[in-house]
Amino acid sequence: MRKRNGFTLVELLVVIGIIAVLISLLLPAMRKARQAVNAVTCLSNLRTLGLSTQMYLDSNKGKVWRDDVWKEWWVTVLQPYYKSKKVLICPTAPTNVDFGNDGVGAAFTAWGPDPIPGRWMKDNQGSYTLNAWITPNFFNRSGIHKFPSPKGASNIPIFCDGIWVNTWPSDYDAPPASLIRGDTNPNFQMSRVCIARHGKAINVLFADYHVDRVALPDLWKLQWSTLFKPRNQLVP
Repeated sequence: MRKRNGFTLVELLVVIGIIAVLISLLLPAMRKARQAVNAVTCLSNLRTLGLSTQMYLDSNKGKVWRDDVWKEWWVTVLQPYYKSKKVLICPTAPTNVDFGNDGVGAAFTAWGPDPIPGRWMKDNQGSYTLNAWITPNFFNRSGIHKFPSPKGASNIPIFCDGIWVNTWPSDYDAPPASLIRGDTNPNFQMSRVCIARHGKAINVLFADYHVDRVALPDLWKLQWSTLFKPRNQLVP
């Protein structure tokens, strides 16, 4: 009898089937592991922004920068303290190539850069949003938190995941129609941060400088401004 040296077609198909099953079992685990690593990196970035904010306040007698001059967006003001622009990018929301959207980001893309020459965003991009209720501004709005020691600091956001540079959330804001795209509607600015970046949650840096993962419905329970009335909010 002749000795067989190779596989039969049936045996080969069985091996391929087993490999396919193993891959299908491993991929979700690998995806979850990658998401966990990205979330940890994001939290680390926010901690760095918190440290940068602390150093800025220490260097400026506890006064927060004004948020009403293009050249003084927080990205520019804090740069001497955070130094590397890598901390501005959440790995879940990297470079934005959607130039037709005025540099606006989304759940999985960063805001910026702006393709129009001369604008401050020409060379800047990021995945994080400033709670503008912590900054003095030319609108002279009431509701601004007083730094360096605002009351209830552990529930006051400073920075968080978002689709634009800053936001002014109000307690009457509704969620955006899409948790992936978000929305830059100036009348409902919670939509700039209510995005499904880390599951149905985002990462937040608070005014006592701790960082935490916050579920989207719980964004309405935070003290965004002194006038904000925390409440429950259903998010699709």
